[in-house]
Amino acid sequence: MAILTLKFVLVTLVSMSQADLELGRDLRKQGKMEEAIAFFQESLAAEPASPEVLRELGHSFVLAGRYPEAIETYAQLASQNLRWQLEGAKWTGLAHLYLGNVEASLEQSRLEERLAAQLGDTSAAARAARQIGYVYTELAQFGSANTAFVTALNGNPNDIDTLYLVGILAARQSDWGSLRYQVLDLEPLVAHSHNPDRTSLVDHLKAELAVSRGDAEEALELLDRTGSQNVTLYLETRARAYDHQGDLAQAEGTYRSILDSTDDRLEFPLVYVKALLGMAEVLDAQGRREEAASSYRRFLEHWGSAAGPLPGVVDARSRLELLEAQP
Repeated sequence: MAILTLKFVLVTLVSMSQADLELGRDLRKQGKMEEAIAFFQESLAAEPASPEVLRELGHSFVLAGRYPEAIETYAQLASQNLRWQLEGAKWTGLAHLYLGNVEASLEQSRLEERLAAQLGDTSAAARAARQIGYVYTELAQFGSANTAFVTALNGNPNDIDTLYLVGILAARQSDWGSLRYQVLDLEPLVAHSHNPDRTSLVDHLKAELAVSRGDAEEALELLDRTGSQNVTLYLETRARAYDHQGDLAQAEGTYRSILDSTDDRLEFPLVYVKALLGMAEVLDAQGRREEAASSYRRFLEHWGSAAGPLPGVVDARSRLELLEAQP
């Protein structure tokens, strides 16, 4: 009877712990970031060094814009087992990108690769290599991006997630011929995966191709077909499609959806920062000077002090100076 009672208590404690984590996540989803931080800090005091709580506290700091504290919190996962060290490296690297700390972020992804190798986890190693490629893609360092994607594909040449990001690389290079071929290569792999959610990847690449051709209407129709209205990466393409269409109100609303999102954007710091700039430009185009200036400032607060030039920084700073100089 004592053994049965002990088992019941242990199961209850685990269930309560998971329920507690969900309560904190719910606070984040409601936009109550400071309350979520306080919640997870109290949870950590009750259960010091809990990796689950450390991760959730780090997420809460990120969504509150308290990036140095997020980085410090994720770094504490380095004292856990290899699997948690791997996760800590992933989230630390992503948090660095909000501040434009590109080299620090890439170093964390390389650490991910090394830890994944120690674990014999080829999937995690490919994810880390993909992340390196994606970062280089969005920073327009296309040669380095291609090298990283080749590394990611070494273990699995038919990895759908990597091939999809290779398509994004082609789009960012305005290499529409390669993008068409990438779509053709990806479609049969998606069909053979028997995973309907993967179909949205192909539709998104087709939408990128449509935007490049100036066919915003087709791009929006393709994005509607994905059935994934809140996927952060898709929202960024949708905002650009509206912008190309001249529908600035819809572009603004879509950028707002990205900026107001919570856990959905944790893995997409680059999209979030780009949305800050996109929002500033859309407001600027509407002649809403004060709001545009505020958005340019927010963008520059993230990337303006980064080491080395990052996309959009010079133009944003110049435009902000002009806006501030106007009477």
